[in-house]
Amino acid sequence: CCRRGRCSVRSSPLRCSYLQALPGEASLAHNGLLLPEEVRDVARNVLELFRQPIEDGSATIARAKTTLWIPSNFMLVAAMNPCPCG
Repeated sequence: CCRRGRCSVRSSPLRCSYLQALPGEASLAHNGLLLPEEVRDVARNVLELFRQPIEDGSATIARAKTTLWIPSNFMLVAAMNPCPCG
């Protein structure tokens, strides 16, 4: 299965949804591959969000009403062109 994201995606949907405790891209890539194309266009804070799920193999999502532990054992592969001109 292949999912397509947008380069302009905010950081919160990558880990989980904002209002409900639902899995985000890191959890949906469990036992698979997460490929952010053109990693140069991805903000540093967005890339930092993947540190905890990569190190722990799971994502902890805490909301006012619940806390979930969701498995997110994935491989992060980054790709970019060697120069900004393409």
